[in-house]
Amino acid sequence: GVAPALVSITGFAVAGEVLSGVSALGICVITAGIVSLSLNSGKSRDVQRGVGYALATGLAIAGYSVVDGIGGRVAGTPLSYIGWLFLLHGIPLTAITCWRRGLPVVFGNRRVALTGIGGAALSMLAYGIVIDAMSRAPLGPVSALRETSVVFGALISAFALKEGLGRIAAIAALLVSGGVILLRLG
Repeated sequence: GVAPALVSITGFAVAGEVLSGVSALGICVITAGIVSLSLNSGKSRDVQRGVGYALATGLAIAGYSVVDGIGGRVAGTPLSYIGWLFLLHGIPLTAITCWRRGLPVVFGNRRVALTGIGGAALSMLAYGIVIDAMSRAPLGPVSALRETSVVFGALISAFALKEGLGRIAAIAALLVSGGVILLRLG
């Protein structure tokens, strides 16, 4: 949940992006909502380690979000950036998979191959939408909107999977929703 705040700060420092006060407040509220999902009454060593891993993940997300947002801008068109990104990642990953799993496993099963191609196409589309948004709008708000998927996951687990929606998750969902409204107003 810390990635949107880090992306906003880095967007300011690296790309000169200045957000309105309302947008900055919206990002803070979204970040607070997402971070509140990690609140736990236990203070065990595993929980503390988990928070450390979550912070490291947020730092990594912020790093690639800034790189991708600026890359999409510098490339001229987000489509060319995405194409090169997927090509340069896809070839080595396919080669490694063929080496580890064997060529027949990767390309010999039509269902596996079509699933992989379909997943890659949907991944490119979803990521393309984000890169396009980052090339048109400040990085922080786009990053904040991406992070709202965590709350949708909590809502899906509560209502579709019947796992229940605790008080903290309900408050987090309300905070994130309020933050999105603030972003829209900003």
